[in-house]
Amino acid sequence: MVETSALKDAYLVTGLKEEEAAQIAAIATVRTYRSGEALTKTGDAAKEVFIILSGNVKVTTDDGDLLGEVGANSVVGEMGLVDSYPANANVTCVGAVCVAAISTLELRRLMGQNRDWGFVILSNISRVMAGRLRQTNARIDELTDLTTEPWQHSLG
Repeated sequence: MVETSALKDAYLVTGLKEEEAAQIAAIATVRTYRSGEALTKTGDAAKEVFIILSGNVKVTTDDGDLLGEVGANSVVGEMGLVDSYPANANVTCVGAVCVAAISTLELRRLMGQNRDWGFVILSNISRVMAGRLRQTNARIDELTDLTTEPWQHSLG
């Protein structure tokens, strides 16, 4: 079990009352990982959501492209909570990492029993995903604005 106070700064529980967050903490398990260990790999079943309690993880594509690096109070694996699809990125520890691992099945069960705060959790996830999508769209726009004429690059 995880102390409720350990989750208080994670966006997943923002807006929940302490007793509601305590129910989530009660189904969470503390795990520690060493540098280089994977929390999840591309294609893994969406079984858990992780709240980073300490340390940093890097998120990469299957071919090694860095998508980002996140640390304490960040949440990973939340897409699987929403859509149940397998992981689409690798999440690897950068140094020692401690997480609160939460079963997606158990969290969905709690959210179904407590629909008001289930809605709050889904709203929190939606806001973060919308922000990521906006950043991705901006990056795609930057890349498409680059010249696509191959000879442009060679003429310097």
